[in-house]
Amino acid sequence: MSHRPTALQRPLLEAPTKPHRCVIGAKGSGKSANLIRGWAWHITSCYAGHEHAALAKRKVQLEGVVLRELSSFSAEIGVPLQRGRRGGGLVEWRLGSLAGDEPNLIRGVVFGEANADSVAGSLQGLNLATLYCDEAPNLSELVRAEACSRLRSVRFPTGWWSGNPDHPSHHFRVDFRSLPDVEEIILPLHPHDGIPADYAARLEATMPHQWQRDRYIHSLDAAASGLVYPRFADRVADVDAEWTELRAGVDWAAKTVSHAVLLGRHDAGWHVIDEWRHDAETDGEMDEEQQAAAMIAQFDRWGRVGHWTVDQTSKGIRLALRQQTDAIVRDSGLPIHDGIAKVSALLNSGRLTVAWRCVDLRDEAVGYGYPPSARGAPAPTRLVPVQVHNHGLDALRYAIEWLPDYRMPMRTPRIAA
Repeated sequence: MSHRPTALQRPLLEAPTKPHRCVIGAKGSGKSANLIRGWAWHITSCYAGHEHAALAKRKVQLEGVVLRELSSFSAEIGVPLQRGRRGGGLVEWRLGSLAGDEPNLIRGVVFGEANADSVAGSLQGLNLATLYCDEAPNLSELVRAEACSRLRSVRFPTGWWSGNPDHPSHHFRVDFRSLPDVEEIILPLHPHDGIPADYAARLEATMPHQWQRDRYIHSLDAAASGLVYPRFADRVADVDAEWTELRAGVDWAAKTVSHAVLLGRHDAGWHVIDEWRHDAETDGEMDEEQQAAAMIAQFDRWGRVGHWTVDQTSKGIRLALRQQTDAIVRDSGLPIHDGIAKVSALLNSGRLTVAWRCVDLRDEAVGYGYPPSARGAPAPTRLVPVQVHNHGLDALRYAIEWLPDYRMPMRTPRIAA
């Protein structure tokens, strides 16, 4: 093809490895052009006769940006693109296929010029193999959930989402990037003649915290401080609430430190109510049954703990908990990077707070950071924090691993093409 992406843009054209690809980039970063081309290449090379959707905030973007890139793409690879219209004046296209004789149908959906119920209704009945969404952070939660539920016509449906870096605490950014099945690509800001001189300053004004500017403007995964949870201290507060659900996470060790944390659910999110910690080197060794009994006794004063998640290598403590309680006891299994992303999303959005009484957990967070050599690495890099003095923070990751807030909308059974 004549299109020549930069090295930073090239990953947008590659085949997806997760169900969703979310690209965040400033104005003029080439995110939409390259993501649309990557999406179109995926459609033409993998599908024939399938249904797809293109979502945009306004009709001018749908028929301008999306159509322009699809037209250029189809001309460059030599597949036909036919334009048509359907009810309500909405546009649709038939894009030729390299995988079969039947063209693919792409339905256009405008989500910024009608109420959310109306837009969600226009998505009902679609059986999509893929979807592309422009300016995704402007999408309402209702429309996003409905769009995701329409991805159901093939075994590995994919969503392709793009957006600007402003308002990084928006529900889409906070919820979406924390999911383990979302690949997030961030394109850094490079000032050029096509953007106003004060654009970077206006972006920074929407991001009061340094970690936001580091990540969404400069594409740095680690904060300048190197801390994994730079906003942890901001979330320490005592919450007086009626707990509707209690969950615990456990990081266990026989000869060093075992740490458990208790989370309570309330109307505004989750709160770390209490912690239990045992250091075998200073307090003497306890076997699994004794540790399980001590955790349960301390946490039971807050109510019944319905769910325990334990380090997957700690078989003995899992068995002891199952024998001593009727709660659900599960192994942890989420990679550390994804667990950190979920904890960060909750902390950054204010949906996770920590009680003052959790002194050991707070002490760990103050020093939990990335190695100096990793600071300033580009966002796609999978950084691993220094694994020292982190038992409580590991237990916190386990506790949030199975939170229902982070389950994707249930997909309907596969429908034959």
